[in-house]
Amino acid sequence: FESIWSRGLPLIVRGAPGHGLLYDWSPTSLSSILPDEACDVVNCETDDVTRTTIKTFLQNLEESKAFDGSFSSLKLKVTPTYAFIRIWGHFLAMQDYPQDMLFKNKSTLLARDFKSALPVQMYTDEDGPLNLAAMYPLEYECKPDIGPKIYATTASGHNGSTHLHMDMTDAINIMASGRALWHIFRSDDADAIRQVLKPYCDPTDPINSHQI
Repeated sequence: FESIWSRGLPLIVRGAPGHGLLYDWSPTSLSSILPDEACDVVNCETDDVTRTTIKTFLQNLEESKAFDGSFSSLKLKVTPTYAFIRIWGHFLAMQDYPQDMLFKNKSTLLARDFKSALPVQMYTDEDGPLNLAAMYPLEYECKPDIGPKIYATTASGHNGSTHLHMDMTDAINIMASGRALWHIFRSDDADAIRQVLKPYCDPTDPINSHQI
């Protein structure tokens, strides 16, 4: 792991510790475990905002399929960010939930399950001795929330549910339910990608402009 990670290469792990996630992380199960909170749905084409609930979204997620028969996907993410539900084209996504508190305060059971499934826990566990997040003083009041967070999206056919972007930190993603196609690039290729995409974007950074 250290040899690959030190070169900034993406790493795929199969067969996580403890046989991976032990509990049911399907949308139906999550809708019965997580609190049924209100959330905004944003249409990215019109910026119209409507109101729904976490439970309603997850129930619809369970039923969604792309026209090619593929199922919706649900992944867990470790990285500090924000939460919202958004419409990209004609499909929905719940990104980086929860926003208002630590995930373990939403569900201690699921938080423990996620933690036990993490690979290379010396680096990825929030208390891991080689995780910088564990180095904050105990009394420090502004420690970053490094996750986990939930990202869930309905099936999107041939369109992607996430715009091209570059994470600010290293991130661990666990595929918890369904399946997904990811395009992951080496950080060393960022400048070459910018040059290729520059003619198709406004005069901003093509990678972080959220236009592609």
